[in-house]
Amino acid sequence: MLPCAARNPRVQLIRAIIDGVRPHERGMRSGTLNVPGIVGLGKACEIAQKEMPEESARMLALRNRLQKGLEAQLDEVLSTARWNIACPTT
Repeated sequence: MLPCAARNPRVQLIRAIIDGVRPHERGMRSGTLNVPGIVGLGKACEIAQKEMPEESARMLALRNRLQKGLEAQLDEVLSTARWNIACPTT
């Protein structure tokens, strides 16, 4: 009977090359992948990509509304960059 390769490996692994939450195989292999989570992330990315143009336009409109509202209420509002609004502190 030949010796089992898992019991008498020819190559000795010094440390794990993949980290995981639940180690298997004496700490040398990470646990089972979260397949539902992976599929869910893929679907979320697909939805986000489809909605990105409309959502970007909506966010820009909200940003412009905020800036106009601040400028109407405060004496000094400095828009230092396209996405940065600074108000004086007292």
